[in-house]
Amino acid sequence: MRVLATAVLLLGSVAGVRAELIHCREPSDARRVQEALARLRAAVDPCGESAEITAVLDVLAACRSARYEIRVSADAERNVFDRPNNPNRVRTIVWNPELRTDLEPACDAAPAAVHREPTASLLHELVHAAHDCTGLDPGQRELEAVRIENIYRRAAGLAQRAGYGEQALPTTMRRTCEPGACSCGIPNTRALPVVAAPLQARATDAVADGDISVR
Repeated sequence: MRVLATAVLLLGSVAGVRAELIHCREPSDARRVQEALARLRAAVDPCGESAEITAVLDVLAACRSARYEIRVSADAERNVFDRPNNPNRVRTIVWNPELRTDLEPACDAAPAAVHREPTASLLHELVHAAHDCTGLDPGQRELEAVRIENIYRRAAGLAQRAGYGEQALPTTMRRTCEPGACSCGIPNTRALPVVAAPLQARATDAVADGDISVR
């Protein structure tokens, strides 16, 4: 397995925030992560929720409660976020940027299968890490990670996920925007205080804190 750095310090920058980059063992892996994170920051959601992606990145860029590492592995069969029981140990995202396997098979309601897409998959795991940083249990918030992943999928013109495993996304967490047919017709009525609001609040705090060196 190829390891990217000793910590994730490539989460981009926000006004007043500085991330210190630690030397990476595999420059090619560092470049791929940087490019993926740049795509996430540049994503423009036609339904107007792009700020939720940048909030995730900003929370991790300013996180002081834990250390995070992205391990790029071409052999991984799935992308995962590993949170050890020891709070002092580094949390790890294993990311395979070549993985494009099926997530959801084709069916009558969705005639085309939904595939893994590298940048969307990385965002999904970064959401778990952001939840972890804010003291939430990532394992209990898979549907929220799918919802935020779908924001990037809309921005990139990809088919959205309908759920996680056997758990379907509630109607209030879905948007009608699909490739070639984007109306964003479902009202933005979901309850945000438990998950998205803390992430956005932490992102605001990160800007207010000034220079931050993430290790």
